[in-house]
Amino acid sequence: MKFNYTKLPSLDPISGERGDILRPIISIDISHNSGWFSDVYQIQLTALIDSGADRNVAPLPIAKMLGVDLSKIKPIETSGIGKGTVSTYYTMVYFKIGGYEYEAPIGFGDSFPMILLGGQGFFDHWKVNFDYPRDIEIKFKTTFH
Repeated sequence: MKFNYTKLPSLDPISGERGDILRPIISIDISHNSGWFSDVYQIQLTALIDSGADRNVAPLPIAKMLGVDLSKIKPIETSGIGKGTVSTYYTMVYFKIGGYEYEAPIGFGDSFPMILLGGQGFFDHWKVNFDYPRDIEIKFKTTFH
């Protein structure tokens, strides 16, 4: 299936001029114990396909909305391109992308600005072709490594 890149406002770091930037953002759905997010809250989730992310991560409030009991999960300190670490609560959830549903891990933390789809949990389930600036094509893998 193909997705168009999402155009977002941006400030050029060299010229300082306002413009747009294209990002590989797709519609997804997530379920834990309380049904599909889109059914419960009547809104669609979006996520950034991030080839630099090791794992799927999401903002902490989404865990609470999904009914994830954080008190039963031991947080792990994770780090990214920013300074410091983030207490991240990893659990298994179900993802729905297009017509495909599968179970994969995701980490929830209070410093994540949006859902990021990374290596473990996304790229290991999907073959991804970035055709910038035209579109992103993803195909569900029938076997996983």
